[in-house]
Amino acid sequence: MIAKTSKKIGETKIKPVETKMENKKEEKQELKNIYLVDYCIKDLTLNKIIETNLPEKAKASSGEKRVLFKGKKPILEGMKSLFPKVEETIKNLKENEEKTLALSAIDAYGFRNKELLRVVSLQAFKQNKINPFVGLVFETEGLYGIIKSISGGRVMVDFNSPYADHEVEVYVKKVKTCNEKEKIETLLDNFFEKAKAKLKNYQNDIITIELTPSENINAEMYKQLFEGFFKNFIKYKEIVVEEKKQIL
Repeated sequence: MIAKTSKKIGETKIKPVETKMENKKEEKQELKNIYLVDYCIKDLTLNKIIETNLPEKAKASSGEKRVLFKGKKPILEGMKSLFPKVEETIKNLKENEEKTLALSAIDAYGFRNKELLRVVSLQAFKQNKINPFVGLVFETEGLYGIIKSISGGRVMVDFNSPYADHEVEVYVKKVKTCNEKEKIETLLDNFFEKAKAKLKNYQNDIITIELTPSENINAEMYKQLFEGFFKNFIKYKEIVVEEKKQIL
């Protein structure tokens, strides 16, 4: 079970990035690639499959069998979809080429950090309507923690990866590099599933998307989300969002 809490673990200061312009002309942004891959991450320390989209790979594991991703996994260049060394390898592979890499802990899930073992007040969980118990995995501000112990009003939480300090083996097969239309469809299918967003048309650099808005997010808000999400990957002039008509 994974629960979520709005409690902040820390704050990150972001400094503005200065950009230089020559002859008052803005440099053309280089769009990033999206790759579709077959993959398998194996924990060499525990000899078990951590994550894969290949059922035959999961069956070969002697430990816990987990097929966590259905279909081809999208790798968004520069977005840490997989470990940096693996992403760089995928970038240089040809289509249908495969490779297996052995990664040390520092290149995989990192080393255990005692500073990521933290005490959180029981009240903080109650404020977020979470009933804590030992073994509960929850997410807060992009970090996943597991409750290790509860004593009085204090909850001990470990934010280290369960695979910290472990060596891993990663198998990847680069199935394809997405074209512009495939990029849009991949992003919609994998990151906007709840909105049932579908590409209706992509012509003359105008993207038309049909979706079902939720109670909290309307079509205009989705448009802003698409613009922010697509700008690094897709060439477009405008995004048009159309709401699906309800059939009575």
